[in-house]
Amino acid sequence: MSMSKWFVAVLAFLLCAHGVRAGVYNEAGDAGDFLHPQDVIGSGITSIEGSIGGDDSVDAFRFFFDGGTLYVTAQLESVIDGMRTLPIALFREDATRTDPCTATNPCLGAFGVIDLTREPLAAGNYVIGACYPPNPCIDVDPPFTIGFLVDPTTGKSAEIGTPVPEPAPLVLLLSGLMALVARRRPFRFGPHQSRAVDGTSLPRQV
Repeated sequence: MSMSKWFVAVLAFLLCAHGVRAGVYNEAGDAGDFLHPQDVIGSGITSIEGSIGGDDSVDAFRFFFDGGTLYVTAQLESVIDGMRTLPIALFREDATRTDPCTATNPCLGAFGVIDLTREPLAAGNYVIGACYPPNPCIDVDPPFTIGFLVDPTTGKSAEIGTPVPEPAPLVLLLSGLMALVARRRPFRFGPHQSRAVDGTSLPRQV
């Protein structure tokens, strides 16, 4: 066996041993609520696995979606208190008036399903919360899976990934960096320039 094949085999064994599967994001600790969602880390994610519990009543996750149709499901690992699905809510982080899912008017899935196959979403960062609305929900701490599909009729998976900086905050960040650089590198007037009263440069009279 070549060295490269041996390395690949060892890596695959380690990933399997630690329960890491392609396309699955596992909740790290206890995800926060809508004000403090847990960022999904990775790319090509097709499902989120976690468990309801902790100090908050909602487990919220933030992720980037490239846009298009989306069909979201939230299922428990087993039937608990007569429930097999979890109520969920979805909204775009920096939504506009044309977005179907906003923070003030989120898309709700009372029976564990949010169907947006007829209302394509714009690309951007989204937040999804499991066990919302919290009443009725469950008091125990069962494992759950949030799945993402493009179309439930075909079974094609939708892919999400790590949140990205939104355009507006990114512009502000770049503007701040440019201002900082300008302050660290003051402009020097050339031999044929002088400073006007208002601070602008004027041609020097010869």
